[in-house]
Amino acid sequence: MKKAKVFLAVFLILIMVMTVGCQKKVIQHNISEYRMTMNYKDGFKIMVLSDIHLSRFSNLDEIEVFLEHNIEEANPDIIVLNGDT
Repeated sequence: MKKAKVFLAVFLILIMVMTVGCQKKVIQHNISEYRMTMNYKDGFKIMVLSDIHLSRFSNLDEIEVFLEHNIEEANPDIIVLNGDT
């Protein structure tokens, strides 16, 4: 599960890098109600990755190691990417 989270985070960051400079379309979703179907007695941990400014000169191997270490250490239930690229 941890490897899947790391893979997903790295995959999404790579997509962000590849789309830098591309025309973006803003989509807005309004969620009026959302109910969790699982019981989280010990809480729900959210990791937020924000404003990861990457370019074609970024060292993706170092970024992957950094993300893998921090995601494994935090062991979040969900990872949210926000901010700009």
